[in-house]
Amino acid sequence: MSIIQIISFVLWKLFITNLFLSHFYFVLQFILLSLFYNKILEKPLQKKRVLVIMKINLVLIFITYLIEPSLFYQFNIYEIILTSVPLVYYSLLYFFNSLSKKINYLYINLSVLFYVLLSMLIFVSGNNIIILPDFINDITWVLNSIFYIIFQLLIFYEWYKNLRHKKVLEIN
Repeated sequence: MSIIQIISFVLWKLFITNLFLSHFYFVLQFILLSLFYNKILEKPLQKKRVLVIMKINLVLIFITYLIEPSLFYQFNIYEIILTSVPLVYYSLLYFFNSLSKKINYLYINLSVLFYVLLSMLIFVSGNNIIILPDFINDITWVLNSIFYIIFQLLIFYEWYKNLRHKKVLEIN
């Protein structure tokens, strides 16, 4: 994810379009967070559901690019929805499962829920935002950057407070 961010920044500084990198970001984020939720959800059916949703959505995303390759050079609304909505679902499912017990990964889960929801709204409207005046366009992307920083800070806080002394989560 960091590599994608760095490459994106360098391309932006060189005035080269970097929009295509968003596709790698969305898919990579979706895969990694799906595997995370597959690991932390405790009910076998839910774990299986996460993997099935992940596989189906990856195939659907691939099909959208086969049908319409030009989507690679714009915000692909199908991809954004197929990678974001399940993550919100997993997060809410995890909260629901944790209602009657002490919740682990609270800050990670909160950060996923809020960042994915907010960024989904921004990116789904991304093709329309681009045609707005520059100052509005800039404000939108600065807000997304701020949300992303908060997302990262909450993950770091969770690690620092609760996970740094424990064994690192293994993803099979």
